[in-house]
Amino acid sequence: MGPGASAGWSVDYFRCPSCGFLFSDFLDAWSPERLQREIYNDEYLRVDPEFAGERPERTAHLLDQLFAAHKTTIRILDYGGGTGALVRRLRDRGFVDVHSLDPFHGDAAPVVGRFDVIVCVEVFEHLAQPDAVLAAANDLMKDEAVLIFSTQVQPYDIMQCGTAWWYLAPRNGHVSLHTLGSLQLLARRHGLSFGSFNQNLHMAWRRLPAFAAHLAVYAQPGAPSVPGPPGDPSADDPATRDAEAARAEPILTLLRSVIPTGGVAIEANAGIGALALPLAHALGDRATVVAYEPALDAFRKLAAAVARSGAPNVAIRRAALGDRWGSTWLPPAGEAPAGIRPVQGDDTPARVRVETIDGLDLTHLDLIRLDADGLEALALDGALGTVRRLRPALHIANRRRERSPDLIRTVQDLGYQLWWHIASADRPVAPSAHLFCLPSERAVTGIDLPAVSGPQAWWT
Repeated sequence: MGPGASAGWSVDYFRCPSCGFLFSDFLDAWSPERLQREIYNDEYLRVDPEFAGERPERTAHLLDQLFAAHKTTIRILDYGGGTGALVRRLRDRGFVDVHSLDPFHGDAAPVVGRFDVIVCVEVFEHLAQPDAVLAAANDLMKDEAVLIFSTQVQPYDIMQCGTAWWYLAPRNGHVSLHTLGSLQLLARRHGLSFGSFNQNLHMAWRRLPAFAAHLAVYAQPGAPSVPGPPGDPSADDPATRDAEAARAEPILTLLRSVIPTGGVAIEANAGIGALALPLAHALGDRATVVAYEPALDAFRKLAAAVARSGAPNVAIRRAALGDRWGSTWLPPAGEAPAGIRPVQGDDTPARVRVETIDGLDLTHLDLIRLDADGLEALALDGALGTVRRLRPALHIANRRRERSPDLIRTVQDLGYQLWWHIASADRPVAPSAHLFCLPSERAVTGIDLPAVSGPQAWWT
């Protein structure tokens, strides 16, 4: 196949209804010679121009950042290393004990010993046997070691963009396309824990070595792996669930009226899922609701609620939404945080990852719901590019009068019309103010809410 021409073949992809793994068996019967001739030929660089230079340089820079203090003491293996470009760049940066092994390029020469760090860049998506790398890594990793690998996970709006997703590329040999859930299942099958830096970069480990302890914050628990404490009644307390559902009902009623069936929604600080779950149900099976919850106790309850519901269209993330990717400290309960911003330091149970909506690289988005304990403006700052591109509806908590003018001004500058939404049942003590916002270019009828007159306006 040439880089810009169709070979006239119809390539079917299939998706697991449980973990979301997306795959094609089209290339399964091809011989290595045919793959080399049709896929990994002289034209390959034209469809994957980062392969030879930019990607190895970027990966070397990353490893330098992560392990700069250990260049002379750790053994690194580049698994699937092609022509050895990454190894050469690491040696140029002062890493001493680095090696390359690439059985996919015909280099099956064995390596001696085991390794502290195994790097696997853009390999998983090419494999007809999805766990081949993890099986090999188990044999090559020390008991305390880390596998760092890259593969682009499916966007949350995969059901909307379908085969138009840019990474779904049979010409590039991309036949195994993962979700975070499918990667976690693969890791667990091989006795490994799983973590994710972002939508493209991930890690797995058996026991995290001391030199990589600062990476523990990127562990991404899923519903099966984060049970609450034994005997904890709050994780399955019907009274608690009913109370939270009642508080979410006024918001749910409004949002259902403006979001299309099959839409994509993101919620920050989703709690136990009182809004996310019924919203996902109302939007239908082809919809996607991404629920973020940074607090571990609440996330456990959210994971349990999603597992009980069996909802396949709710994706959960134990993370905060902010204005840049990184990590932050969670404050003690009841204390107002100073800001969701990346920090550095030793890992503790109170440290949590931070993501941005812009970093999700979505092509469809119908709603952003932000209720972030006074930090809504930071979460919105991390979504400005997405809001400008995709023009979703916004529902933003606005309880702090001193911060309200800047928040209103930001939304208005994005070209939105704003209304006050006072959800009296949202808090058990007092009414709670939100901004309900729709793009100015959108025709609006039937919204019986008071308009926000300007940045200095307040709802009382």
